[in-house]
Amino acid sequence: MAGDNVQMFILGSLTQGDAHGYQLVARAKSWGVEDWAGFGAGSIYNALRSLEKRELIVRCGTEQRGGYAPATVYGLTDLGRERLVEMLHETADGVHINDPFDIVTAFIGMLPAAERREIIKAHIAALQRRLDTVALDHERVSAHVEQGAPYDWVLATIEKGTRVGAVAIESAESLLTRSDSWGPPERLTRAADRVEQANADGAEHRHARSRSRQPESSQSPPDDPRTVA
Repeated sequence: MAGDNVQMFILGSLTQGDAHGYQLVARAKSWGVEDWAGFGAGSIYNALRSLEKRELIVRCGTEQRGGYAPATVYGLTDLGRERLVEMLHETADGVHINDPFDIVTAFIGMLPAAERREIIKAHIAALQRRLDTVALDHERVSAHVEQGAPYDWVLATIEKGTRVGAVAIESAESLLTRSDSWGPPERLTRAADRVEQANADGAEHRHARSRSRQPESSQSPPDDPRTVA
């Protein structure tokens, strides 16, 4: 999924004009893509090579950047434009709302109440940190929009991320409130007892097998005192 996202970012950016990798990386960082698009700016160069190999983009010159080596400028091919449209439709048709914390929620009831609260509070704190970061992205992109940059759709995407983050925090806080009403971790305790008993039985079995394999020690009969001189 991240690979598709970075490719869509590059192809979509090139619809606005030719660009070199440094410009694309700068744009990705200014948009804060790592916080909401699922890829890092550093993955752009590998994606450029892949897109060029598939003839979705083409080299169309170089640009000198001060004392640095000339940067390769890329342009969008007709094939690349067609592929971008296809990817937009394909991605829009899919739904990706899975949260790794969902599997935690499924089993967290097996833990003691204090440990449950600790885990959920840590998750809420992580969500809040992410939300704070997205808020900074929103502020930065808003400044670009005010300066006339065509980033309105990017701003709308970040605003969606803000709303989703707020809902996730609300859901986690509700989970924290309800967690104290869950029953004690009886199943976990019983499972631990069974494991402990199985380990004890196994140790006893191994000890018994070890004893059965030991050869009986041979002892010489005592000397007959009558034969002793």
